Amino acid sequence: MQNQINIIELSKITYGAWFKLWAAYQSFYQTDLSAEVSQNTWSKLINSELTHIYGYAAVVDSEVAGIVHVIEHDSCWTMKPYAYLQDLYTHADFPCRFSRQGHRWEIDCACV
Repeated sequence: MQNQINIIELSKITYGAWFKLWAAYQSFYQTDLSAEVSQNTWSKLINSELTHIYGYAAVVDSEVAGIVHVIEHDSCWTMKPYAYLQDLYTHADFPCRFSRQGHRWEIDCACV
């Protein structure tokens, strides 16, 4: 049975919920960023005045199951900025498959 997935802004979750997945993401890539860098990253991601960097959380049954960070940047090839998805990570208990539907990404998670 699949559970409902809600995609919300990172500012709607706690630092602790984000950091749990952020730390697991770092572990996956065998790196360990300092607490100072992690706090700075979180502060930038939830600062509504910084419109070029932000993030989202995937929430399943009130639990944060995934995170993604977005960095927008200008391009010489387009009128609008590009959005670069960075640090996409899902909790091991929530394996997901991502597919593109036109200009939109669909997320299919088999929640166990």
